[in-house]
Amino acid sequence: MYNHLKNLTLKINFENLDQLSVALCLCRSSPNLHEIYAKVHSINAARMPHESFWEVQEGFDGLFANLRIVTVNGIIGSKNELGFIEFVLTNAPVFNEMNFKMSANLANSIFRIFRDLMGFQRASPRARIICLGK
Repeated sequence: MYNHLKNLTLKINFENLDQLSVALCLCRSSPNLHEIYAKVHSINAARMPHESFWEVQEGFDGLFANLRIVTVNGIIGSKNELGFIEFVLTNAPVFNEMNFKMSANLANSIFRIFRDLMGFQRASPRARIICLGK
């Protein structure tokens, strides 16, 4: 257990099942985590077989009990990226804000991403979603 870990920075490819599993394991092993910063790394659009990864995650009660802020930099709106964001929002009861910065080439996807993000349920009534631009 990493009981003293409060801030976690990840460089992650959300389309890589191994990287997703390691990130989730780190979060599960860090009960006092307050902030996560994730930099999206080398998205490979051809590797999309893990779309249901977040849907099958169970038994994570209290996983993000102390999480307050998440920043995701460079999202393109893939199902795994949005699944991660939704997973955090639905499992973080004291959550304050989700900051995200989109990849530069998203003109045709921005509205879909915003629609999806605004539709996610939130465990915390104070949770805000903030776009930091592109």
